[in-house]
Amino acid sequence: SCVIKNFKLKDSNSSFFGYISGNTLVEGITFEDVTVESCTAENSAIVATGLLNGATLTKITVKNYAKITSNAKNVGVICGVNRGSITNCAVICDELKELTVKLSESLTSAGSIVGTNDGYVYNCTVDRVKLCVDVSANRSGSINFGGIVGTNSSNVSNGKVLSFYCDTTASGVVYAGGVAGYLTVSSSVNKSYSMAN
Repeated sequence: SCVIKNFKLKDSNSSFFGYISGNTLVEGITFEDVTVESCTAENSAIVATGLLNGATLTKITVKNYAKITSNAKNVGVICGVNRGSITNCAVICDELKELTVKLSESLTSAGSIVGTNDGYVYNCTVDRVKLCVDVSANRSGSINFGGIVGTNSSNVSNGKVLSFYCDTTASGVVYAGGVAGYLTVSSSVNKSYSMAN
């Protein structure tokens, strides 16, 4: 039940925990007023770079992050890429906060909870996130972005997006959704809703 406040991730640093693997459980932490600046890693987020081999994040809350600017391939506020479980997590802001993705890859996935989901995302809430796409580096790229996940190849259930705003001038292919930007053939979204603008 700890609170982690006022830390900054800069340059190539990609998250607080990095990659989490195996049967690892991270539970009950609140992050406040975090800044992510110009991350150049493959995957980036505030909490975990990626969940591998069934690792779990649960009861994690990110409140009022200062700002996030990243040109990683998979970008999330909670997690970059998920191959485990993300349950009962939330990104809650008192006012609209920007998540800025610099489009420098041929494909980028960005979401308020997780960039790319190859695992399980359950009962997560998003409120007052503004996703911005910076296309100054590469105007021919493609991006998938959503209120909960950018690209979903597995399962999202009981997701609640109370306020989410998308802003982009990208001239490439853009798939945007209130819950998920892009769903692959094998994916599913159940009992979820979005009040996205």
